[in-house]
Amino acid sequence: MKSMRRSHIVVVHDAPSSNGGERLAARLRRMATGQVTIIAGIEEAGRLCRAGGVDACLVVIGDMGPDLVPPALADAPGWQVGTPTLIVAPVVTPNLRRTARLRGYGTVLPAKIAPRMLYRRIGAVLQGRSRRRAAAPERKLMPVPVTSASFAKPTVH
Repeated sequence: MKSMRRSHIVVVHDAPSSNGGERLAARLRRMATGQVTIIAGIEEAGRLCRAGGVDACLVVIGDMGPDLVPPALADAPGWQVGTPTLIVAPVVTPNLRRTARLRGYGTVLPAKIAPRMLYRRIGAVLQGRSRRRAAAPERKLMPVPVTSASFAKPTVH
């Protein structure tokens, strides 16, 4: 299990006019996160993830427009090496969640999430990281044996 105090989290923001990435990084630093790096592009975040040492990526999305249409998302920076990537958006819509899932992102978080919930969500991502890291290169599905006992009626005591 990875601790928040020893983790390296990369905050990616593409909109330089928006200061959402810097605010999120400041929130993470107040939570006593080990190392927080702010990056201005998804490509550079992908290079950092492939080089190793990154525990999680947070991609900050700016305004989504009046129709709440998500911007064209690039693939998650860490999906090839098993680094979990989350999106932080001003408004979370079902369409944004679906698009993020198809592009390899773990989940979508609202920008106005409470600090306690942000800490818990990132902590949950860091706990599951070792399982994903070990299983990421293979991508094999293990068959689950089906027995007749799993369909039987439960025993009433």
